[in-house]
Amino acid sequence: MGGVGGFIYPQISNALVNSTGWRSVYTLLMVSCAVCAVLSFLFLKDTPQQMGLLPDGAKPGMEERTLVKKESSYRTKVSFTQKETLLTPFFYVCVITHVCTTNGASAMGSYLVAHLTQFGLPASVGATAVSIYAFFNIFGRALSGVIQDHINPRTMLKVLLPMMALSLFFTPYLATPMHAWLFAGFFGLCLSLAVPCPVGVLMNTFGVEHYSQIFSIENFLCNILNALFALIPGLIFDSFGSYRNFFYILAALMLTSTVLQMLFPTPVKKTVPEQVR
Repeated sequence: MGGVGGFIYPQISNALVNSTGWRSVYTLLMVSCAVCAVLSFLFLKDTPQQMGLLPDGAKPGMEERTLVKKESSYRTKVSFTQKETLLTPFFYVCVITHVCTTNGASAMGSYLVAHLTQFGLPASVGATAVSIYAFFNIFGRALSGVIQDHINPRTMLKVLLPMMALSLFFTPYLATPMHAWLFAGFFGLCLSLAVPCPVGVLMNTFGVEHYSQIFSIENFLCNILNALFALIPGLIFDSFGSYRNFFYILAALMLTSTVLQMLFPTPVKKTVPEQVR
């Protein structure tokens, strides 16, 4: 959820929840995620050339190895195939990390206003908090791409995910409008910087030759997990009367993803001598 959608979606989502209840809204969300997953799997192509395009910075006839000009951020020079990627455990770490970032955006857009009103803050304060988050989201994603040219996106995730998790642990203590707005700004900036990173990690690790096919599978798995994860906040609210535990679960998931990013080494594809140039 970024750009103009960041201003529109929260109001629509909360209005639907208040008018029809969370079950129908999240059923619609689950179906939407499933449709997006199927469409991405069907229509994303294996290479940019199949769409009449070239990789960013490439010219006709350039080999993949000539695209790697900067070594400040790790980028593989040998592309993994789809089968090789699916047999690599680190691929599923990328999936979990992607789920963390997408659900961080959902938490802000769908539940923050309801959470703040439960603590006695006016709905207008919550709406302003979401707008502050969306404001940072507009510029943070573009800035993230620039930073990834110089800093490994895995390194960025190892810093940003714990910062977001720490901020989520403070959500029960947002007692004043200023606290809520500071939280929204801080979390929004961290999240907007983190959202593009899983995609960067995927491309830098597994290469560009089969990237579209690999990303479609990764996106398919993420959408399925997101559809299932979308039911958790409603179930928690029905059980405890608050979204507090959902924020704690999301924070724990982010910390788990951070640990996995630290534990799993970057996979390196072995090549035969004839392929090494």
